Amino acid sequence: MSDTQGFPEPTLTILAMQLYMQAQISLGAYPNPMTQNVEVNLTQAKHSIDVLDMLFEKTQGNRTNEETGDIERMIHELKMAYVEKQNA
Repeated sequence: MSDTQGFPEPTLTILAMQLYMQAQISLGAYPNPMTQNVEVNLTQAKHSIDVLDMLFEKTQGNRTNEETGDIERMIHELKMAYVEKQNA
């Protein structure tokens, strides 16, 4: 195992948060860390949301109540933001 000093302990919530942030960047909520520009890419955002949805489905029965709530909130927020951007 590699040295993870300085990084948070790997958890399902951390993994979900990474997908959440990718989607938020694709929705233009944050600048793209590679270009430092705010960019909207709905196709990429949808993919990140779909992956997060799939992760939620595949971990059914293996999540804590806290993880379930956190991921449900992330998915809901992303889907609402996606629809808003799509309709703009």
